[in-house]
Amino acid sequence: MKTDIKALLAALSVAVCLSATISQAATRKCKEDPTIVDKCFTVHGRMFFSNGTPSLRILKLGSKRILGVVPSEAENIPEDIEKAMTPYRRLYADFLVCPHTKEQEHTMQNVCVESATNVVIEELDETGKVTRSYRLK
Repeated sequence: MKTDIKALLAALSVAVCLSATISQAATRKCKEDPTIVDKCFTVHGRMFFSNGTPSLRILKLGSKRILGVVPSEAENIPEDIEKAMTPYRRLYADFLVCPHTKEQEHTMQNVCVESATNVVIEELDETGKVTRSYRLK
């Protein structure tokens, strides 16, 4: 019986610590993340959802370069962008991103998003056709 209580208390202790860590990570700004490997940079791109991990991605316009927004389980992105993103929307913007991995040829670079300016939203129907475009205020 005492062993069961000790095991339960240990499990609760771990859960509380893990919850605090997740909460801190969720409130931490992208730039403040200790896993950033290089300077933050601005990219003019299109944010969209895709199959695979990470599912939230940014296509650097004028190139074939794709950035993956991490962490996948709780993307570190500004709240207004998080609210605007759905599987039936694409966002065009100037994104300030901070790299979690070094840039390598033929490899998706992982980033978090610090901010986005000049945001334009495209709404899509089930077939992927654009039904409406507007600027985010």
